[in-house]
Amino acid sequence: MRLRRLARSASGLFWEYQADQRDCALCPLRDKCLREDDKRGARKVSVSYFAADRQRSLERRREPAYREALKLRQVWCEGSFSAQKREHNLARVLRRGLEAAEDHCLLSATALNLKRMIKHTG
Repeated sequence: MRLRRLARSASGLFWEYQADQRDCALCPLRDKCLREDDKRGARKVSVSYFAADRQRSLERRREPAYREALKLRQVWCEGSFSAQKREHNLARVLRRGLEAAEDHCLLSATALNLKRMIKHTG
């Protein structure tokens, strides 16, 4: 199969591979791969753009360092996210646009860090 293009759909980015029509015409498994009403006449396969990264991530889950990092994330990050959603109105951003949302998140994180700094120094 040859790489045809990088395609974007509602579910993400995909590499599209398509076989040559001549190869599919001679294939004994053609009836299993293609429907009768298929106009391309050749098999098409879509593979997620992120498939290799996803596989690496799945393989890393078995490593002890990954598990330790996950525990630390749960302690530090997830608590911060819930506090920001609960106390800093991060569940819903009132202004429109990515830039405004980023500003809102950064201000919320700054306020949370200032509260922690005051708590630990005072």
